[in-house]
Amino acid sequence: MSSRTDSLISPCEVTRVLGESPKDTWARRAFPHLQAALLTGGVSYETYDIPGCSWPYFVVNTGAAYEIRLETQDSRQHVCRMGHHHVHLVPPGTSGTLTLRKLESGALERIFLAMDPAWIGRFADNHAGEVKPGSLRLFLGRDDKMLATALVALYRALQEPQPMNSLFVDSAVQFIAAAILRDYSEAVARRIPHPVSLQRMERIKELIHQSFAQDIQLSDLADEAGLSPFHFSRVFKEIVGMPPRQYIIKQRMDEACRLLKESTYAIAAIAAMVGYESVSHFSSLFKRHTGMSPAGFRRS
Repeated sequence: MSSRTDSLISPCEVTRVLGESPKDTWARRAFPHLQAALLTGGVSYETYDIPGCSWPYFVVNTGAAYEIRLETQDSRQHVCRMGHHHVHLVPPGTSGTLTLRKLESGALERIFLAMDPAWIGRFADNHAGEVKPGSLRLFLGRDDKMLATALVALYRALQEPQPMNSLFVDSAVQFIAAAILRDYSEAVARRIPHPVSLQRMERIKELIHQSFAQDIQLSDLADEAGLSPFHFSRVFKEIVGMPPRQYIIKQRMDEACRLLKESTYAIAAIAAMVGYESVSHFSSLFKRHTGMSPAGFRRS
């Protein structure tokens, strides 16, 4: 059990306190504003001294149910049951003694995900108000299915670099940040920045047309527009009629249709040419887009 300290520690050090050594992965390098870990264990009863973390963090229960007792630094006691996919949020600086008691058979498994408060602040400043990290509210054992699903999906997307994962991660992080600001903070409304010009949006569409087969990151497109990723996604949909990710998929499918009709390339080669390493994933998207399999489309 670690000794309590008044100094703030990093999310990596928090996961060490909770029994998991952080790993150096592609996600930590690609998304430095996120820290994720899987916390496992089979003990029935455990007590931890939790130092204050410099970042806010979530814990989602993905295993057996357990009870939490948290006595915070101000001597307040919080008790809750963590059922499957229940969530808690710990704001920056929150320290105390945490007691965990397993309530049913099965392995303990929890997803830990921390977000850089500076990134949350920039996100809030761009479209949701001016929010300081200290204004986030502690909650434990919340049965918030939408938030839990988003956190689990984000963690899984961070485990392996796959086509479109960057866009998925960007979108999931924005959804989670918006949920924090809407439901668990003291956001102050402010005027949204002026939308991007139609001329600049045409330039962004042209960039997509030129590089749709590559792993385009939403943050890069947003930087080109001079907007936050969340605000850019909203403006893009208003002007173009669909979200950026769907627009990129459409360009890929349109090019795949052309290649199937005008070339003799194998389907696997065409999948790779439009940005998909997995032929089955490409075929599934193609059928959803056209109503036919790639082979059926070529024969038609």
